[in-house]
Parts: sequence; C-alpha cells; structure tokens
Amino acid sequence: MLDYVLLFLILGIVALVLIIHSLASRDDLLERRVLERASRADIISLNHLKIARKLSKLEEEESKRVSGEIDIDKLVMTLLGFGGIFRFVLTRKMFSPRELVVELGLTMDTVREWVNNALEMGMIEKTKSAHGVFLYQLNKRVIVDHLDFLRNNIIDFAGIRVERVLGEISLEEAFNTIREALAIIMPLKENLRQLLNTRFNISDLERLNISGPALNRWLDDAERLNIIHREESNYVFDMNNFRDFIGRFNQSIDLLINYTLY
Repeated sequence: MLDYVLLFLILGIVALVLIIHSLASRDDLLERRVLERASRADIISLNHLKIARKLSKLEEEESKRVSGEIDIDKLVMTLLGFGGIFRFVLTRKMFSPRELVVELGLTMDTVREWVNNALEMGMIEKTKSAHGVFLYQLNKRVIVDHLDFLRNNIIDFAGIRVERVLGEISLEEAFNTIREALAIIMPLKENLRQLLNTRFNISDLERLNISGPALNRWLDDAERLNIIHREESNYVFDMNNFRDFIGRFNQSIDLLINYTLY
C-alpha cells in the first residue's frame, strides 16, 4: 500500500513539473512573439535612427573641415595651387576632371590630386548631369566657410584692424592679391606680429624660421609691395601701406565669396 502511495506521489510531482514547464514555455513563447512584433512595428523607426546617426556623423566630419582643425597650408594650396584649378571651377560651379585636363593643360594625376584634396575638405561633391554623366560641383557653403576661415587667420596673424577698401577689382586681381598676401604672411604666421612697429634684420627673420632662398624671396616681395623699407641695416614695416594691403586682401576674399554664391 505504501508503495502505491509513493508511486502516485512521484507521478503527481512529475505532472506538476511538466505543467509548470509548459506554462513557462508558453510565457517565453508569448514574450518572444511580442518582441518580434514590436521589432517589426519599429523597423522603420530603427532605420530612421540609423540614418539620423549617419547624418550626425557626417555633420560632425563637415564641422571639423571648417573648424580650426583645417590644415591651413593644404587649404591654401588647394585654393591657389595646382595650376589654378580653383580659379577655373569657381566661375563654372560644375565640371569634369577631363575638362580640367583639356582646358588647363594639366595632367590627370594633378587633377586627381586636386579633386581628392577638395573632396576631403568638402569643397566639392560628386553629382550627375541631366544625361547621367558623373560630374563634380562646388559645395558653396563649405567654400564660403573655408574662405572665411582663411581670412580670419590671415587677419589674426597680421594683428591689425582691417579697414574697408573702396573701388572694384577683377577676379584676377583678387587672386593675385590673395596670393601676394599669403606670400607675405604665411611664412611667418603668428610670428609676424613680433616684427610690426619695430626694426628688424635678417637675423630676426632667421630666428623666426625664415632662411635661405625663402628669406630672400620674402624680402623681395615685401619691398616690391612697399610693405617694408630699409633703414640703414634694418627693415621696418610701413604700417599704412600694410594696413591697406590687408584691406585689399579682405576685399579680395569678399569677391571670391560673391563668385562662389552667385
């Protein structure tokens, strides 16, 4: 009799375990189905979130391109070097690499290097013509930001208040003025202010890391532009001429921005 009681007790425990397991499995299955349905319902929202994150990352990268992290030397080279590519495309807004090779007489390697630099800094972007041909077009907002960045740095290096210059200039004159301003200021950058309102000599320039052919070229350019003049064995800045010179540089940047936007 005791054996039958133990047998029924064991069978009862086993049945209870099976029932509990069955209920738990149903709960797990129900939970999984709810999660699956919720996931399906939110799949569009999740895709939107991924796109938003990607756009946010692109905005952060673009912000870096127009911030103080820009390589100013690379920017100057892209704007003024490579056989005048930027000068050419500024008046066209849209172009192909082959057009640059043909119109400017450049090698494809030179054009490709400029395109890569401009793409890296966000100055141009790839697009398609109405006939499906791949072209590049200027990114106007980024170029304006870069030009403002260059202007602000050069004026800061010069350390003087810029005054507005009256009169009109051509695009060619604007590029020449910008090129001349950069030739005077870029070799010294923030060290330039140490030479203003004081006499200096060749040793002072060498101390500021200008030497050899670069030093002679800097002195020749500065004298030719009437920015400095000799006083015995020293040199001194003509601050009036230098202020006008920076004013013309500022005016030239304004002209490039106008060409970019219109």
